[in-house]
Amino acid sequence: MPRIKGGPLVFSVATNPYINFPTNINSGQTAGTWEFWLKCYSLPTSGNYQQIYIQESVAWFALYNSSGTIAFGSDLGNGSGWFDNNGGFNTGARSTSSISANVWYHVVYAWSGSTIKVYLNGNLQSATSTLQAANGRQNVTTIGSGTTPRGLGYRGSGTAHWNGEMGEIRMYNRELSASEVSINYESAKTQYL
Repeated sequence: MPRIKGGPLVFSVATNPYINFPTNINSGQTAGTWEFWLKCYSLPTSGNYQQIYIQESVAWFALYNSSGTIAFGSDLGNGSGWFDNNGGFNTGARSTSSISANVWYHVVYAWSGSTIKVYLNGNLQSATSTLQAANGRQNVTTIGSGTTPRGLGYRGSGTAHWNGEMGEIRMYNRELSASEVSINYESAKTQYL
């Protein structure tokens, strides 16, 4: 179990902690928002990632290093497949600003049921369609039931652990508006920045 240090959950690669969910709390959603305050102690090496949140096969949020590009990426699935198949790097469902280690970031993934938006520190980074069947992937309008692993801070079997801290974690069954994302960022940033 992650250690709590003055509020945030502390995940250490040395001890491989994570939080496991017994069921998929996002199953059947047709819209949603996943909101995190995150600080990584070290960036993933090229071709690797650190898992933030997973409901295997249907909801995937991670910090990636794709050929030297570091980004908070996202992918959603309908139970038959993903809209992206590469954590947001095929379609661009990811942050676009530079990411550094040991810095707090407010990361929000807001999904309308057909478009996922990625916000970083209150600013929109990308907006990507989750209707990708025409591109050989899946149309994702409803989140499937998925499989295991399900949780925060790891992918499973001791792999891709988050190496750092997670502050406030919020999940909604609707898409937050840009103004709501901004309000949440502004109201909490003095605790983290």
